[in-house]
Amino acid sequence: MTIHYQSLVSVREHAKKLHVHLTEIPDTASQPPYQHKLVAEEAFYLL
Repeated sequence: MTIHYQSLVSVREHAKKLHVHLTEIPDTASQPPYQHKLVAEEAFYLL
């Protein structure tokens, strides 16, 4: 599974408590679901 990740807003743009990124995850019907663990709060906008 190839996951494309692009950072849009981060420390490089002087963000202190916000990180916005675009992640493209291919169809997981034939593969295990994508999972990751974070300690921070998250919000998702799905297309």
